[in-house]
Amino acid sequence: RGVQLYPAPTNAKIFNNVIDHVGEGFVIGNESGDTVSGNQIYNNVITNTTGLPSEGIPGEGISDNYGGRPGSGNTFYENVLYNNPGGIGHVTAVKSYDNASANPDLTDPVQHDFRPDAGSPAAGWGLWNGKG
Repeated sequence: RGVQLYPAPTNAKIFNNVIDHVGEGFVIGNESGDTVSGNQIYNNVITNTTGLPSEGIPGEGISDNYGGRPGSGNTFYENVLYNNPGGIGHVTAVKSYDNASANPDLTDPVQHDFRPDAGSPAAGWGLWNGKG
């Protein structure tokens, strides 16, 4: 998993990341009665997820079924998803909107140069370039 919001994060902001070649981009949830709430996931690029075959999960952008308690008031918005076999993923309690399924047009992701080109939907976000 690229980023796992577990066991009980509240009011976290996760933004301006490139998440590439992981089982699934984001997972959010909890197994206990603790609250998972108010988290915001935005302006991230999630590409080439591979899935978690042992758990029956296709490569997807986000899942909120971890631990069976997804919490409330969590949002997943304005992210770019590309080449993820499971698409945006399985979300039932996380509010998801304004996400794009598009090529992020990164400079050279094979060489880990994740700078977005001028025409990229992620241009201007201030993404980490993968260097240094």
